[in-house]
Amino acid sequence: MQPNQWPDVTDAIGAQGFREEVEAVIAELTAIGARLMRAIAVSLGLQPDAFDHCFHPWPNIQYKVARYLCPAGETSCSGVGAHSDSGMLTLLIQDQNGGLEAQLPGGKWIAVPPREGMLVVNLGEMMQLKTRGYYLATPHRVVSKASPSPSRLSVPYFWNPRLDAVIEPMESLPETLTWLRP
Repeated sequence: MQPNQWPDVTDAIGAQGFREEVEAVIAELTAIGARLMRAIAVSLGLQPDAFDHCFHPWPNIQYKVARYLCPAGETSCSGVGAHSDSGMLTLLIQDQNGGLEAQLPGGKWIAVPPREGMLVVNLGEMMQLKTRGYYLATPHRVVSKASPSPSRLSVPYFWNPRLDAVIEPMESLPETLTWLRP
């Protein structure tokens, strides 16, 4: 595996402090991912550290900055089709331009409006597998529309088990949850 490639500091995006800022955000999101997994374990009636072995010592994280362009005069622009993420959790920071939609169980799509300081959390297919369908992956899409800005910025962080982890479905749901089973 090769180390991350960082933009040159002479590039606009590689401005002084860019790498340090990104690394600080990744560290914060990594801590949030670990805390969320502990909360999910407790919600399933398990010990908080029940999933730790899947992630330690190094979770497989992916972080990217996605920019969706919308040229002036256009009313509809590129986005991302309906899908669910393959991993365990996705933590998403989005700009004020919106466009993210989530699908409700009945099939209806609803907007996930951006809010200052809000972090969007999507459950992935690996979470659905691990919990035997108790927690479902979040179907979502991006519908980019013209806005005052010519582009939309989205920063997804994917929190996944370490690359050599074997993810098996839970043997059973705790008895306290069996009546809730889908």
